[in-house]
Amino acid sequence: PNYLAQDSRGILYVSDSGDWDAQDGRIFAHLPSGETLLLETASFAYPNGLAIDPIEQLLIVVESSLPGVVSYPLETLLTSPKRSERWLAPPDSIPDGIVRCADGSVLVTFYQPNMVLHLREWVLEDLIRDDAGILLRSPTNGAFFGANLDRLVLANLEGDHLLEVRTHLVGAALVAPRESS
Repeated sequence: PNYLAQDSRGILYVSDSGDWDAQDGRIFAHLPSGETLLLETASFAYPNGLAIDPIEQLLIVVESSLPGVVSYPLETLLTSPKRSERWLAPPDSIPDGIVRCADGSVLVTFYQPNMVLHLREWVLEDLIRDDAGILLRSPTNGAFFGANLDRLVLANLEGDHLLEVRTHLVGAALVAPRESS
């Protein structure tokens, strides 16, 4: 298992990246009933970060060896998953993690090059880049924290440290399962 995302129905999605370049990655859905389903797709290209969009229509998946970000409609995800949108990362890059923002956009962390990109409505904007790798060294994951979710921390795999970054963005609150009636 690599990354987790949960929707308000209580379904927990888990990525299993598989082997690099083998196109054998998998995503599982663990249902509130306790049953675990393997999502059937042609392939996942080393799935890493997962996120549910704010209106809970899409599962957003970072596919590192694609390289890029793809989305799958939640409505049909458990029965017949099909990609609905795709954004390709720059060539020779390795996108890794994903962080949800309150405005519905996402941040994509990159193992290489040392950068974090802001993806809003499938349009890319640079957020932070450190070509020399002095402060940002293979940022694999991130999270907003603080009382207002207005502080961003990034895990740097090669730098072996956490880095706090000040941005104009605010993180999305964690999704809690709805109470069943």
